[in-house]
Amino acid sequence: MTADVFESAAFTLLLQLQAEGFEIQVAEPDILRVRPVDRVTPELRADLQRHKPALLMLIRICDAGVQERREAFARQLEAAPAGVLMSRLVFREVPYLNGRCHACGDALERARWGSCWRCCLARRLACHAPVAADLFTAYDEARLCT
Repeated sequence: MTADVFESAAFTLLLQLQAEGFEIQVAEPDILRVRPVDRVTPELRADLQRHKPALLMLIRICDAGVQERREAFARQLEAAPAGVLMSRLVFREVPYLNGRCHACGDALERARWGSCWRCCLARRLACHAPVAADLFTAYDEARLCT
């Protein structure tokens, strides 16, 4: 995996775009939408393409669902006794079911055991772990190997 997205040139680019009044969104699956389109110069388009994976990750980090989960997971970690490793962080109390996130109960994209992307990302943020631009690609590759 690559370096932490918060230490990338994409982070600086995103802050610059927001300061200049651009609206940036992720359209599923991995489409970056920037508005107003008429202000996107060829140079900016090249920067957006070059930093697209990191920009997509940064925008996902700002997702309200990710932030709600991060706050809940951080509270659980803070409440844990010193030196105790948390085995499971949960956003909602849900049954552990195949095809459902074990931390929030949301449906997973495939019938499997595990966490949704929001809970995976929120857990890393709550633990102050680095977040790489290619984090989800790495998760998918790991699942294919197991």
